[in-house]
Amino acid sequence: MDAIHNARITLAATALINLAVGTIISGIVVPLIKGDIDSLRSAAIWTVIGLDFAWLAHVMLGRLRP
Repeated sequence: MDAIHNARITLAATALINLAVGTIISGIVVPLIKGDIDSLRSAAIWTVIGLDFAWLAHVMLGRLRP
């Protein structure tokens, strides 16, 4: 059962990492296209949200069983 548990945790963490990367990239690319100062503030917020997703994935991977 540990192998199934580890596979599920790894799959969920991978999904969160993909969400984190997409959030960070879209948070940076959209403000660059717009070129607004307010958009740069928004980019920082979306980048922090993306980093939170990546941190959550890291925490999830800590729950893997040996």
